[in-house]
Amino acid sequence: MSNYSRGYFSIFFLYVGVIVIALAGIAIGLTAIVKTTTRLPQQVQRDQTLLDLRIQSSREIRQALGKPLPPLQPLPPITARLAHTVGSRVVVSQPVFRKMTQEASDALASGSERPTSSWGIQSIAYAEFDRHAYQ
Repeated sequence: MSNYSRGYFSIFFLYVGVIVIALAGIAIGLTAIVKTTTRLPQQVQRDQTLLDLRIQSSREIRQALGKPLPPLQPLPPITARLAHTVGSRVVVSQPVFRKMTQEASDALASGSERPTSSWGIQSIAYAEFDRHAYQ
């Protein structure tokens, strides 16, 4: 073989090597792209915002309200007895009115603002309150 044919083989193998390396790089790049695109929907499902949670909650509420309520269970028969039979009389107590003492009626009639006790000392149980006074 001559030097001439030997140069063609080395150039041929050089071109084939470059093409193989380029195809391997493309294959690795496409593999990485496919992996990231399949991983994106999983991340979207994991990361839910507050708005997404509220929308989901409102959908659940709407579905629950859309379902009809089950019918109510009938009440059991009444087995208790009445405390008073229909014909019996119930005594209603009337309020007892007491007569005012002379001191109380005098205080009411005089219109005094502070009631005085039987010793003539004013009682401070009811303090005057003036809502217009500056405090």
